[in-house]
Amino acid sequence: MRLLKRSTLYCLLCFSFLWLLSPGALRAQSSNRVAETTPENQQVLQALLSEVRQLRLTLQRTNLSAFRAQIMIERLRMQQERVDRITRQVEENQNELTGSAISQSQLTERGKELESQMKLEQDAGRRTQLDAQYKELKYIMEQQTERETQLRARQTQLTSQAQAERVKLDEIESRLEALERELEPQQPANKP
Repeated sequence: MRLLKRSTLYCLLCFSFLWLLSPGALRAQSSNRVAETTPENQQVLQALLSEVRQLRLTLQRTNLSAFRAQIMIERLRMQQERVDRITRQVEENQNELTGSAISQSQLTERGKELESQMKLEQDAGRRTQLDAQYKELKYIMEQQTERETQLRARQTQLTSQAQAERVKLDEIESRLEALERELEPQQPANKP
């Protein structure tokens, strides 16, 4: 048992001694390495450091451009929705105008029929009834004409608004295309 304790103690002392010498040896090696850095090695290190800085700047620019592209895509989507909504309104208004024109022509035809019936009618009571129908028809036609005028004004307004929104959409698309060209990698000038 005593022999085991002595062996263990001896081993510990050897390891401690080696451990104490190791930092000095490491310091000597690192000072030798610093002394080994020649101007050529320093130039290589400077070139590497410069390259890392350029890569970091490029990465920052790319991240910023990607962020801007995401914003532009969202704006493009929202603007496209506006254009689509206004285009639907223009179409609906145009359909109403078409229906109004058809209705107006039918009312005009009915008015002509009532006029001719009134001229031919001999019975005063029936003529009074036809006259009342004719006056009511005239009133409806006047309201229909007013409505058609309002629809035409609305059509003009919506068409103008749709054109303005399309111009904005085109502007956003061109800005997005410019951003896309900015993100494209630089192509070498001389291709083999």
